[in-house]
Amino acid sequence: RRKWGTSRLQWLQGLYAQLNVIPIEPGPLVNEFVSLDNRQRSIGKPVGKHDTWIAATAKVYNATLITTDSDFRKLGSSYLSVELIDPKSGHSLP
Repeated sequence: RRKWGTSRLQWLQGLYAQLNVIPIEPGPLVNEFVSLDNRQRSIGKPVGKHDTWIAATAKVYNATLITTDSDFRKLGSSYLSVELIDPKSGHSLP
């Protein structure tokens, strides 16, 4: 759709080759999604569905979520480790 050329597609394939792929177990992930969605709604800080899936996946796999999206701060550090990156500078934000 974006009409990427060969060099950009090769760059993307190289990037994919460096990723650590983990198989996703749907049961624990769905349970965490439901738990997180209910938790955030009950405290009046709902998170969008896509962000809820992302956060639940990071939680299930005990991963630090690296993002430029400050909405993940709503979750609190007791739920999930989030590293917020400034998209302009590429540096971590406090």
